[in-house]
Formats: sequence, C-alpha cells, structure tokens
Amino acid sequence: MNEREPLKKNKKSSETGNWLGPLLIFIFLIITGIFLYFHFSPPSIKSFEVRKKDENTLEVSGLNQEEIDKIDWNSAEFVDNPYSRKQQYELRGEDENFFKRLIGKKKIFYFLGKFEPYQIRDKNIEFINATNKNKAKISVIKPTERYNLFKKDDSSIAWTIIQWLIAIFSLLVAFVIFDMYFGTNIIGFITYPFRSWKKGAEGGNVPKIGFKDIGGLQEAKEELGEVVSYFHNPHSFWKQGAKVPKGVLLVGPPGNGKTLLAKALAGECRLPFLFRSGSEFEEAVVGMGARRMRELFRQARSYPQGCIVFIDEIDTIGRKRYSTTNVSHAEQTLNQLLSELDGFHPRDNIIILAATNSLRVLDSALLRPGRFDRQIFIPLPNLKGRQEIIRICVRKLSIKPDVDLEEIASMTKGLSGAQIVNIFNEASILSIRQNKKFIDYEMIFEAYDRTLMGPSLTSQTLTPTKKRIIAYHEAGHAVVGMSLPETIVKKITIIPRWSAGGYTWVELYGEKDDDYLINKSQMLAQVMSSLGGRGSEELVFGLEHITMGAYSDFKRASEIVRSLILRYGMSDLGIVPTQESFFSDEEIPRELPESAKQKIEEEREKIMSHCWKKVKEILRKRRKVLKLLAEILLEKNSLQKEDINYIFINQISPFTPLLS
Repeated sequence: MNEREPLKKNKKSSETGNWLGPLLIFIFLIITGIFLYFHFSPPSIKSFEVRKKDENTLEVSGLNQEEIDKIDWNSAEFVDNPYSRKQQYELRGEDENFFKRLIGKKKIFYFLGKFEPYQIRDKNIEFINATNKNKAKISVIKPTERYNLFKKDDSSIAWTIIQWLIAIFSLLVAFVIFDMYFGTNIIGFITYPFRSWKKGAEGGNVPKIGFKDIGGLQEAKEELGEVVSYFHNPHSFWKQGAKVPKGVLLVGPPGNGKTLLAKALAGECRLPFLFRSGSEFEEAVVGMGARRMRELFRQARSYPQGCIVFIDEIDTIGRKRYSTTNVSHAEQTLNQLLSELDGFHPRDNIIILAATNSLRVLDSALLRPGRFDRQIFIPLPNLKGRQEIIRICVRKLSIKPDVDLEEIASMTKGLSGAQIVNIFNEASILSIRQNKKFIDYEMIFEAYDRTLMGPSLTSQTLTPTKKRIIAYHEAGHAVVGMSLPETIVKKITIIPRWSAGGYTWVELYGEKDDDYLINKSQMLAQVMSSLGGRGSEELVFGLEHITMGAYSDFKRASEIVRSLILRYGMSDLGIVPTQESFFSDEEIPRELPESAKQKIEEEREKIMSHCWKKVKEILRKRRKVLKLLAEILLEKNSLQKEDINYIFINQISPFTPLLS
C-alpha cells in the first residue's frame, strides 16, 4: 500500500504540471495587457480653484483632504494660454488607480487664474474645507506646454486607438494560448461558419489521368474496371440485375499508388473527383466531424451524373469503436460515415473509395458488404509493374542508350512505386547538377543510394585509421557474401551517408523476377553476411579495437533469427504456437511460458553461435582477398559487381595494368 502512494502522488503532480504552466502564462498575458492599457492611457486630470486672500496668502478650494495630501505642492508647471488672460498651472499628485500608481503615472491637478508666476511662487496656501489646516508653498514654477488644456491635441485619438489595439491583441494572445493548452477549441467553434472547408481539396474536377498513366497494378485495374464499365454502359448491369460495387477499400503499404489509382478511376469514368483525408474530419468540438461528413455526401449528391469520393487514411476515423484508441467524437464521425454508406439516404452513382495501410484497426461494421463491397490489396510492384513504372518515368527524361531498364527493374526489387519514381527524379536532378545532357548508370546508382540512405556526406572527414576500419568492415561483408553459394555481392562502398558509414549490397543468388520464397539456408546466409563486418574487424584489429558500426548488422541478423524460430518454425524447436500482434515489437511473445522462452533463447544462441563460427572460419581462409578488397576500397571508395567478382576469383586488382 505504501508503494502505490508515491505513484499516485507523482501522477497527480504531473497532471498539475500539465495545466499549471499554461494557466500561469494566461494570467501573465492578462496582467501584461492591463499594464499596457494603463501605460498608454492619458493621465487623470482634476481642476480646482485658487483665489488671492492677501498679498502673501492664496486660498484653495475644490479639493478634499486625501487629494491635498497626495499633491506635490513644492513644484508646479506653468502653461501660457495665448487665447485668454487666464493662465494654467499644473501640479502632480499620486493617482487613485492601483495600476497607474504601480507604473508611476501621476495625476494632474490644475487651476486657472489671472496670476503671473511671481504671484504664485513662495506664497502661503490655505485650504478651504480641509480637516488639516497645514499650509503649503509652491517653491518652483517651470514653464511647459505638456497637457495644455487650451491647445488641441490631435494625437489623442491615435494614442487611444493604439492603446486599445495593444490591449485587445494581448487579450487575444492570452485567449488563444488558453484555448490551445486546455483544448476547448472555442476559437475553432466561433470561426467555423466563416471558414471554407473545401479550400485545398479537389472538389468537382474531373482528373486528366487514366489507368494508362499508372504502372503495374493489373489486378487492381481489372477489379476497378467494372466500375468504369458500369458508368460507360449501365444497361448491361441492369439487364443482368447486377449492382456495381459502391464502396471499394484499397489496402496496402504506403507509396504504391492508392491515391493515384482512385484519381485514375475518376478520370476513366469521366466523373468529378472529391478527395478528403481522414484527418480533415477530426476536431476537438464534438459533432464537427459528423457535420463535415454530412457536408461531403451532400456535395457528392449535388452531381447528377455521379462522382467518385476518395477518403485517404480512413483508419483515422474508422478505428474500432468502444476501444481505448478511439475517442467519442471520432466514434460519432464513424457512425455518420456508416449511415451515409448504407443508410436511409440513397447514394446512386456515388462510388466511395478509401485507403488504409492496415485492415486490423478498422471497425468490422465498416468492412461489411453493402458499405465497402470490395477490398483490393495494393502490393509492392512486381517485376512487370516495376518495368511499366520505369517506362512511364523515362518518358520525358533523356536516358543514355546503353542504360538497360530491365536491369534497373531487377535492381529495384522490394521498392515501392513512389521510391522508384523518386530514384529517376533524383537522377534527373544529378544530371542537371553535373551539367550533363543524358542520365547514365552512375547517376541512377547514386540516386538509388540517395533514396534509400540519403545523400553522401562528402564534407565529412575521417581519420585514416577509421576509414581503414570501415573498409575492412565492408570487405568482411563482401567476402562472406561471395563465399556462400546462396548470396552474391552487387556493390561495396565506404562513402558515408546519413544512415551508415558505408554499405555492402548483398542479394540472394539465383533469385529472379518475383521469387520471394526463401528457404532456411538462404536465411542463414543472410545472417552470416550480416555478421561478416564484425568478424573482419575482430580478425584484423583485435577485440580491443572493434567498433559500434555493426549495430544495424546485429539488429538485422537478430530479426532474421527471430523470424526463423517464431514465424516460420525452421529451427530444431519446430512450430512455436504464438499469437503475436501485427504491431508487436517484442523479442519473445508474452503468452509463452518461461520454459518455452528459455528454449527459444537457447535455440537463438545456438543458431547465432553456429553462424558466427562459420563466418570467422570463412574470413580466416579468405584473409588475402579480404586485405585486397579493403586496400582497393581505400583507393576507389566504391566497387561494382564486375570488379568484385574479378577480385574474388583472380585475387588481383582489376585496376593494376598487366605487364607484357
């Protein structure tokens, strides 16, 4: 019981800290606004009467005892009046207002009379109706023109406007901070009727692209082709009594063309395209998302010919209801979407497309037929798809004739369509930077590296010792990769980039086209090639000088071994029954008993030890090739597949001229 009390106390203090800071800022801005207002405001003014009693005495009336005590009677200011014989005399005193007193702003007391300064100076002053009969004298009279009541002040209006603007601005800033930190969203609620939600969205425009402008995705095009056929020839559907799918859900990893496919469908159907993102329906004000959903479908029904509505990232509003990850206003938005998809409101000729990266998080009511009738998977492009994407990319590019686009398509295996497009865009930018007319292999390879690992850090300086360690590290990956029958090395570089000091491109040998079926020996070969860098460092430099550059290699090797044991059941343990989540990052699932976890750890250690032992054996046998590769890397920085094969087979440098 005593252990929980500090936890509750810490939680309470953290919650207090969340709102205490914004509250203090809000109070500070309010006080600042008040101070600014009184700083720019004119001083308070009060008049009183002065009469001459005799040659040495003046009588003062119109002031109470409190005001008399606050006035500084020692000095006064004299202002000449050019329009009258009466003169103006001003005295300063303490103001009744607390804020004016705090900033030091004095109150002005003035009187008018036919007195010259010598008739006022050093005269005794008696106060009529005062409780205290003490007398005072004005010893100093200074001429001035400030606050002249007889002179018209044209700047008073401007000063009044400025002070009000500054005060209002300070209060608005305070209110905005209060609204943001406490999440009231009062400003959004007030300004909502005056904002145009359609701004920035594609509303009612017919896209000018079609399926021919998208590479690959043949299966998805065939599935959506029925929607195109319906709008071009609906009688064939009516004759058979068939209904066109009114809702299509596009599922797949990012960058594969889900949004582009939806736009192309509208272009093929020649229908208006309404695009919305799931986040556009999210508002802190309850009911705002549902209202926006109604407006979207009201706009869609306004097109008599029909339209295509596309909602991107629908998992933002379509998450499973009654869960901790979904809040109440998001559930209202989802309920409104469900009602619009299959409710009492007809939506003839309105096709709804939505995109998401995962079906697991979506509510089951959203996935049922009648709402989203079809679910189309948009995978990474296969070889044919990559070839089509590359052909579309090079339409407007100047590519050197010797560049084999089929080889580029094979090289980009596992990349998304967006990454392939970015590679050719980067290559085009490199050709402009180098002032060349054509894009060659070297630019495409450099663009490939930039897309996956960022630009090269040419300004980074490495000591010869560190550069030598990196060269041997990468050469170790290459030697192990070339020694194993399951792998082949395509490139080695020691040019540092954002995510690595260098890298070795190792692929599975004999894997062609879209063969993603990997066996156990290939997985173990990938593990061993990942361990080759650390093995080379340990062999050449010793255990005392190994570096942390193998972190990502160990991580990749560990992930492969984990999948080999748990997901694919390829270890000596056989099939391991688990219920691991799609989003699970745990090394070992929680539901397994401790005995099973211990066996998995022992099996993983056994596999890693076997691979590590074999790696060290390969490097010891191939130490001559390892040294040669590292020396050539130090000289050339990068090696391609042909040079690597020549060095490994002939054990001499291809850059050394042969003697006749």
